Order: sequence, then C-alpha cells, then structure tokens
Amino acid sequence: SSGINAEWPLRPGTNSLVCSSDTQVSYRNYLDVAINNTKMSDQFTIADTAQRFDMLFENVKCAAESTVGYSDPVRKRHHSSDSAIVEMSTERKRLLQLLNTKKEKSTDCDSALIPLL
Repeated sequence: SSGINAEWPLRPGTNSLVCSSDTQVSYRNYLDVAINNTKMSDQFTIADTAQRFDMLFENVKCAAESTVGYSDPVRKRHHSSDSAIVEMSTERKRLLQLLNTKKEKSTDCDSALIPLL
C-alpha cells in the first residue's frame, strides 16, 4: 500500500481518546460496526491480505475522524512565519555550518604547522 503519511497527514487527537471514556466507547462502537460491515462485504471476501488490511485501516481512519477528530499540527518551538526572521535564521545556520567546516579543516592542518624539533 502507499505510505500512510501521504494519505493521512493529519494526526488524530489521541488525548481525547485516552482521557475520555465517552470518546473511547464512541470510537469502539463506531469501529466495531465498521469492521463488521467490512467483513460482511463481498469486496472483503475476494480481497487478498494487503487489500483487507487497507480496508480495515480505512475503518480505523474513519472511526478516528468521526469520533476523535484531529489535533493541531505540532510546530517547532522556535517556529516563525515572519519571512525576515526565517531568512536571518537560515543565514545563521549557513554561517555556523561554514564556521564548523573551517574549524574541522584547520584542526586537520594544525599538526602540519607544528615545527619539528
């Protein structure tokens, strides 16, 4: 099957599933009905194992969408949408990488500069 992340980029709000018994019951009931309906279908009967897995995973996905919903996308702690800050941050990273590269090169050559006694 194709990648799960490509098909389902949003993350379910698992906190509500873990913390709320009402959500757990609702999710479990929805999933039980969906799986039983899928197992009874003609498509499931003639499908191979991979296709069956995809069908069952689709049931899990639909149950999560219907009962749990999605959590907000996780942003990095220092995320900024300001283009000037993003540009300066990118430049800082480039300069630090350049500095580290030069330090590595000078460390390798320092031993050649020590005079032989």
